[in-house]
Amino acid sequence: MTDIIDVKKKIREILLANSTVTGYVESRVYIGWFERSYELPCITIVDPVENGEVGMLGGEKDEYHGTVQVDVWSQEGPLERDQLAKAVKDALCNKTNFQSMQSSGFVLGSPVVRALDELDRKPPLYRKSLSFTVLYFTDSYA
Repeated sequence: MTDIIDVKKKIREILLANSTVTGYVESRVYIGWFERSYELPCITIVDPVENGEVGMLGGEKDEYHGTVQVDVWSQEGPLERDQLAKAVKDALCNKTNFQSMQSSGFVLGSPVVRALDELDRKPPLYRKSLSFTVLYFTDSYA
């Protein structure tokens, strides 16, 4: 059975298994909203809508559509932020990892990428958001 928390846990597992990603953030890949006490750079994984839209119910599997947002955070500047965002995108769009996600019961779409820097903070906080549509399947309750 897959639910949105399983999707977020698998994404975290994939990112922590990627040496390029961990070269930047070590083990600082968090499920949940950014807390100001996090050491930077880091990555957060959230589902901003917090509920999946029903795609199809009653078959062998129930299908849901949702969004998973993977944000990269840095205080070193836009270069580190962009390099980390590229590493995250490469890890999650890798064919082997795609197959691993698919066998876990979900598929990620291509991300929408937005820079959401907080330049008015002292020191500035550099953030890039990768928003993935996700299709996931749960055991049917029918």
